[in-house]
Amino acid sequence: MDAAARDLLEAEGWAAPDAEAYPTGAELVARYLGPLAATAALRDRIRTDARVVGVARRDHGRLHDGQGRDAAPFVLHIATGDGGMEAIEATAVADCAGTWRAPNPAGAHGIPALGEAAHAERIAYGIPDVLGAARTAYAGTTTLVVGAGHSAMNAVLDLVDLAKTAPGSRVLWAFRRPLGAVSFGGGERDALAERGSLGARAQALVESGAVTALAPFLIDRITTEGTALAISGRQGERATTVQADRIIVAALPAGSVLPPRDPARPRPRGRGDAGPGAVDRPQPAFLRHRPPAWRGGAAPPGSRLLDRRHEELRPGAHLPDGNRP
Repeated sequence: MDAAARDLLEAEGWAAPDAEAYPTGAELVARYLGPLAATAALRDRIRTDARVVGVARRDHGRLHDGQGRDAAPFVLHIATGDGGMEAIEATAVADCAGTWRAPNPAGAHGIPALGEAAHAERIAYGIPDVLGAARTAYAGTTTLVVGAGHSAMNAVLDLVDLAKTAPGSRVLWAFRRPLGAVSFGGGERDALAERGSLGARAQALVESGAVTALAPFLIDRITTEGTALAISGRQGERATTVQADRIIVAALPAGSVLPPRDPARPRPRGRGDAGPGAVDRPQPAFLRHRPPAWRGGAAPPGSRLLDRRHEELRPGAHLPDGNRP
């Protein structure tokens, strides 16, 4: 936790949660971020229950460079908790949109598989609450989980826990790569102990046969066969069809509120460019928020996202492009 934030909270009688605990996202909000946003010093500066749905430069369309674009403030369209919309201006923006609301489809080509949309009521994206609100839908059924990352691991582990008390529950796990190429994380070597444990537990389920691994399995079509879904695809050169009652797609790409790239507009050459003709979004690099030493590369090993956000948004700090947050 940020030291300055702790001082603000403790001045209002806040009791810090266990520093050794591993909170869920909801717990992080309830025990730390929510109380911080409600402090006297920050309640007029932090908005909760609001969602950014658009970002642009004021009076500059996507194809309008024009003089003064870089000096124009940003206009953000905000969807508020009461169902309204408003526009606010900002001199700097940190894009932390994440991936949660931008799931990949089940289809192998980056677009929905044939029949995927038609069977949407039996397909969940992300990590459904199979041990809670969605328990009835998954108990005693066969579920196909698609994805190889930590979201998929969480879904698989929850389904296996459900199967312990719901006879007839079965878990299939589809990977787009051969099983030998699947990374389950660093295990005991992982810089984040709980993340390493998650991967190790998921790998043990595959190796023990507690879940049925389909690797590789590229999905092309989803149809109905009796009361089940028939998921057709390819395992290498071999056509394969498996049956399941439900599908969980836990393959999450990077998400953003930024406009899509404009391939017709070359970007200025500079550090980190791929080469001649490289293109970027029409708004040139205006949402950089990574530390300079990290720009254009992967996150430093063992880095902690929340600590980094605290540092970048600290009063008086400068973002990499020279703006103040």
